[in-house]
Amino acid sequence: MQGIGRQPSRVRFEGFELDLRTGELRHDSGKVVRLPEQPFQILTMLLESSGEVVSREEIRKRLWPNDTIVEFEHSISAAMRRGARGAQRFR
Repeated sequence: MQGIGRQPSRVRFEGFELDLRTGELRHDSGKVVRLPEQPFQILTMLLESSGEVVSREEIRKRLWPNDTIVEFEHSISAAMRRGARGAQRFR
């Protein structure tokens, strides 16, 4: 039984299961991929906001605090590509 205020450690969606502690994404076929940190954070944001739009600005704020200097438009796109490459392993 989960305690009050405890968050689930695994989230199921669309034939996948994401382990929030390890960053592992498991497909119903049994294949497992360990997501890099930034794609993991983006996927977590999308799952937390299921059915809602997540803006690039919201992603920037989560991945890079205000005092971080980075060309975040390119960095967000690169993180999304890394996540997509990881998902291709399920094919």
